[in-house]
Amino acid sequence: MYTSKSQRIKATFGARYSRFVSAALIASTLTFAAASPVSAGEPEAKEQVPPPLEAPPQSLIHGLINLELSNAYITPRGLDVQNKGLVIQPLVLLFFDLYSSKQDFINDVTLTIGDWNSIHTAIAGSGPHPGHWNETDPLTGITVKFFKDLQFDAFYTAFVSQVDAFKHRRIST
Repeated sequence: MYTSKSQRIKATFGARYSRFVSAALIASTLTFAAASPVSAGEPEAKEQVPPPLEAPPQSLIHGLINLELSNAYITPRGLDVQNKGLVIQPLVLLFFDLYSSKQDFINDVTLTIGDWNSIHTAIAGSGPHPGHWNETDPLTGITVKFFKDLQFDAFYTAFVSQVDAFKHRRIST
């Protein structure tokens, strides 16, 4: 049947190996079957889970910090204010939750205060007093939400040029 002794050894080893693998699979199957619990329709006893802890009260003060870095300061209307050096524009906002109710006519009242700045590594020479701090825009406002879907915002922003590039502007929205 086998033409050489090496073929007979390989065939014998292969048969022994497959018998060993088959025996190992049968043994592991029986072990897992014996180890798993069997129940004939009786429900398992459930452990008593303690009730969840109450969530801590939410903070009444929230904040937002944003830092933008760029190589130019271009206003939303396309005015190129600075295009040299690094332009750093931090924004800091604080939100104070003054009132909140899900059932009343007024659902939420929030006070907002903040400040936006434009600071440049190159001298901002657009005004009579050149410097690195080009502009600051302090703001404050109030938001009132009512009828769950409507919102009224009233904000005040002052545009202040630190290099006197423009007259101070105050805008209410």
